[in-house]
Amino acid sequence: MKRYKIVYYIFLVLLSIVLMGNTNNNSTPFSERMFPPIHTEFTTFHYSGFIILFLMYYGFKGLLSLKKHITNIRIKAIILAVLIPLLMTQLWEDGIKIYKSSYHNLNAIYSYYEENSISYRSEDNGAYITGTIHLENLSDEKQDFFIKITLPSYWDDSIVDKELFALEEDLESKKSFTLYPKQEKVIEFVLNGSLLIENTSVSGSTHLFEYTLIHGKEEVNFVGDRSF
Repeated sequence: MKRYKIVYYIFLVLLSIVLMGNTNNNSTPFSERMFPPIHTEFTTFHYSGFIILFLMYYGFKGLLSLKKHITNIRIKAIILAVLIPLLMTQLWEDGIKIYKSSYHNLNAIYSYYEENSISYRSEDNGAYITGTIHLENLSDEKQDFFIKITLPSYWDDSIVDKELFALEEDLESKKSFTLYPKQEKVIEFVLNGSLLIENTSVSGSTHLFEYTLIHGKEEVNFVGDRSF
């Protein structure tokens, strides 16, 4: 019976750790995908975090209770439930990088979402859109690609085109980008879109958006955290 309890409590801890993670290609944590946040008029409630903390606390509490002569079990379980997620964040990122480095195509590219952004402003009845994407090529091979940006849904009332390619400075031809082996780079790009309503003065910016790297028939999609 004790053996089954150990397996059960270890499973709860491991489950909570997995729920904290993501796949990098989709930065929304697994927990937020399974338990979507509740949006109200004034705020957003991310209850999945409480589920993770409860699972981890209960798992550690159970494991500690199986050991003899351990005092303050609840306090120690709380400390572990708080510290482990902090430690696992970096370990999870390192694990994803190791996994991606095994590829020899666009799947070897890692995205740093916290530094990604796009913004737009009206200009001559059109939308002048600029952005940056922070990427790292984890493979030993050069990666060439085009970038297709999918604009956020809440820009639907302002911009006609929902999918735009990064362009050259003349805003006419598509721009090809290159990442050399093991190169980390912040890529700057320009887009050109049409406004839904002409002769208006509008602007906006966000770091939560979707983009696709394209090389021939190969496409790799990256999605910013949509839980907010």
